[in-house]
Amino acid sequence: MSDFLLSLETREDLTSHILDQTEARDAIIGLANREIGDDSKFNFKVRAAALLQYWDKLYLQRSKLSPAEALADTHIPPLKKELPAGKTLHWKLTLTDQQAHEAQEDYDHFKHRKLHALKYFKANPPQPIGWAPKNDNAWKTVNRAKLENGDLYDNPNFKPMYSSWDLLSTSALFWTDPEATAEELKEDEERQKISTELSLRKAGKILERHKRREEQRAQRMLQGSA
Repeated sequence: MSDFLLSLETREDLTSHILDQTEARDAIIGLANREIGDDSKFNFKVRAAALLQYWDKLYLQRSKLSPAEALADTHIPPLKKELPAGKTLHWKLTLTDQQAHEAQEDYDHFKHRKLHALKYFKANPPQPIGWAPKNDNAWKTVNRAKLENGDLYDNPNFKPMYSSWDLLSTSALFWTDPEATAEELKEDEERQKISTELSLRKAGKILERHKRREEQRAQRMLQGSA
């Protein structure tokens, strides 16, 4: 776990999009909030909190970018540039064969799901949930009828607001591409089975970790009462 955290603290190939579309941040939040007995060896909670604070500062800077700059796949500089003693200059996180296999499965599933969602959005463009004025005079440039109908597409003084990617892409899960071939439909069906297996596997691991933590907590309470 320390090596996993160190890889996020030092790696130079992370981008803002990778951070947005993976569960790395959720994992670090979980680490920062986890009950840890003796944390003096690895300093998990302190390091996790520092990494989250660093990422938050980067997001504040990103909010000031133009739409084109925000969409660019910009690199995130590492939190730490120096490796601790015992790590070689070009140290990199290594995975077991099983971990690498599961990571590749996750990535393949994620990539296919994203491409499928993009096809869905091209066929069914998402609708704005509201409009944000760009300046104080924006409201004076639109008539009441268009405002009530939400028809501000041609008004440069307003920008559309959309639901999150996660929420919108859920609809794509139940959509079948009308132009898909029989072979592609069969592949989608196989991938859906794999997706279900991955979800069940993750849920099982979460339950297992929760059970293990409860057992450890109960053991500490028994030792304390003794």
